[in-house]
Amino acid sequence: IHKNVDDLSNRGKIRKTTSREENVIVNLFNQNPSLTLDKAQKKLSKKGIKISRITIRNRLCEYDIKHRSTLLKPLLTDVQVKKRMEWAQENLNQDWDNVIFTDEASFWLSTSTKRVGCVKGKKLIQRTVKHPGKIHVWGCFNRRGFGKLLIFKQNLDAKFMKEIYQRALIPSPDEWFGKGNRDWLLQEDNDPKNRSRLSSMWKEENDVQTLGWPSQSPDANPIENVWALMKMKLQGVIIKNQIHLARKIREIWRHLPVQYAETLVESMPRRCQAILSNNGDWTSY
Repeated sequence: IHKNVDDLSNRGKIRKTTSREENVIVNLFNQNPSLTLDKAQKKLSKKGIKISRITIRNRLCEYDIKHRSTLLKPLLTDVQVKKRMEWAQENLNQDWDNVIFTDEASFWLSTSTKRVGCVKGKKLIQRTVKHPGKIHVWGCFNRRGFGKLLIFKQNLDAKFMKEIYQRALIPSPDEWFGKGNRDWLLQEDNDPKNRSRLSSMWKEENDVQTLGWPSQSPDANPIENVWALMKMKLQGVIIKNQIHLARKIREIWRHLPVQYAETLVESMPRRCQAILSNNGDWTSY
């Protein structure tokens, strides 16, 4: 498993909700952000909108609605809070249309097993993988769409990061901005492999400019929403092995619509403002 995705087609399944129904969903959660999916499903059903909880979650992700379960996040240091505040202030009016967001994520076989509902008086049955494994992915996107996706099993170090830049990063802006055009900014976190001498030299030699990024700030990176959406879409799918998992991941990535990329990029000013409003602390993104 070591290939990138070249087919960026946005063709997918017939949409299960209309524009009117999606407006109802958005308004429902805007009025009550802490509403559970179960209660939302019941309220929507009373309005004649009969859809699954998964479909509701899909629409919340697509419209960047702040419906989040409580997560345990590490305590930010005073220095990290200060850096986040400075970054948010500096980038409040950033031209996000020319930023390429990147990140890597891991997908486990055990998190992609089919879940079977529990009927009262009967046991809950859940299919599991006897020897769960994982694969890693690296992806990028811009307002213009989703770029290359690289799927791999090896650990991601500085040497392999350089290969990713060449094989998966560069082809995407070449398509979006024109071959050889470097009028864009690369967003990546502060992981050591991204700041290594090897990575820094490659970016300098290839005239790739980076966007400064504060540490401990996954809530500021919209690609985290993409990974969450993809993992959610894998729930309920019976995955046979790593090859099958990789195929499903590529399929989901290939069908992510440009409109979703636009929505995420448009959320960046709000993310910056949320950090400022929270005095540098974690936001709900």
